[in-house]
Amino acid sequence: MAAQPDTFKDTELVVTENCPVLTPAERQIADVIKRTDRTLASAVSLALEEAAKQVAEDMRAIGQDDATPVLQYFASVVHQRMYCLMCGADPDTFEGGNPDIAHHVIRNSQNIAKHYWSSDIEPYPPGSSGLSRGSPAQAVQGARVLDEQGGNDERGDKLSTELPTE
Repeated sequence: MAAQPDTFKDTELVVTENCPVLTPAERQIADVIKRTDRTLASAVSLALEEAAKQVAEDMRAIGQDDATPVLQYFASVVHQRMYCLMCGADPDTFEGGNPDIAHHVIRNSQNIAKHYWSSDIEPYPPGSSGLSRGSPAQAVQGARVLDEQGGNDERGDKLSTELPTE
């Protein structure tokens, strides 16, 4: 058998370092979670389709076909409620949320748009601290957290820890 080129070995090491080989028990756990994720996603999609279908029928029954919201309206309602849930806020009053978690959820959405859909979006618009509210001290604390984490986001992309000037 021919020797493998060094580049293949280097690639193999990177893959091994970034994607650890799971034990049989870890694989079973991952499979259960993945299966549950798919089931949940299917249930949410089906519920959205059913809501859109039902509202269309109800609007038609009262002669208001033109007022029927599209499926994306209901998706945005679910999105908003889930955003509150992830941030620890009450989805009815929006109270009690954690702004740091909110920031990370927003950043994740921006990274998806940028990396997968080629969006020309900047996670921190010029002149902004990246937080919708908060003091400069909170922005500095956020920069310290990034620095302690090596300045990388959840995808491993290097993040800037420079604070914008106002």
